[in-house]
Amino acid sequence: MEAIHIYTDGACRGNPGPGGWAALLIYKGQEKVVRGGAQDTTNNRMELTAAIKALSTIKPTAAHHHRLALPQARSRAMARRLEAQRLEDCQQEARQESRLMDRA
Repeated sequence: MEAIHIYTDGACRGNPGPGGWAALLIYKGQEKVVRGGAQDTTNNRMELTAAIKALSTIKPTAAHHHRLALPQARSRAMARRLEAQRLEDCQQEARQESRLMDRA
């Protein structure tokens, strides 16, 4: 089986601050890019998100499923926690904006 090459990066302006992540996956000469970002995040979160999102795009074959099951389960769990935190952060930001609007 040919290897999948994955290159990832993530960063933010300020820490915390607005940030982004990207991953390049290369398999049999074919390239796929996944990317995203967040308004209020940390550099570590963006670095980890890039790796998690890259791994979550890979569909394991039956022969190699057992090798990827645990890392993918961890990645999915981490991705769920990051998404939950992101949702919580957005909700908190919305509440803060609502309070500011009520004061005006």
